[in-house]
Amino acid sequence: MDERNRIVNILMAEQVETKRGPKIEHNLAVAIFDLLEGNFFSPKSGELGPFILTLGSNDNRLKITVMDEESEYLFDFLISFSNFRSIVKDYFLICDSYYDAIKFANPSRLQSIDMARRSLHDEGSEIFIKSVSKFIDLDFETARQFFTIICIIVERK
Repeated sequence: MDERNRIVNILMAEQVETKRGPKIEHNLAVAIFDLLEGNFFSPKSGELGPFILTLGSNDNRLKITVMDEESEYLFDFLISFSNFRSIVKDYFLICDSYYDAIKFANPSRLQSIDMARRSLHDEGSEIFIKSVSKFIDLDFETARQFFTIICIIVERK
């Protein structure tokens, strides 16, 4: 993999009204760590990284600011959270079902619920790829990690 087509750090743009509990902070840190472990990120405009991203919410949109490794601004873009609201809601419902089923369900029921969860996660990842396709190229695993981050951001809105 070309080391210039990857993200090396992700920062969260903090708004004053943002209050995250310890569980959300932990989930966000894990999602960012997982994304940084292996990713492919290539701007359509041809800039080479490695890249630092700042993620923040702006109205009903996710703002992604792209910087180079020295934190010099390159560009930013917005994607609408409305593209994700329904899938995120369904994703959390199925996750809740999974956690409830852990207590009582047999292994085959847990497996079916987990397959449904993965399917929704894949669908959310595809939506993310389509939403950013004018601005960047990324691989499916990177999109999956971004969808996880979006779920965490949308959950606290």
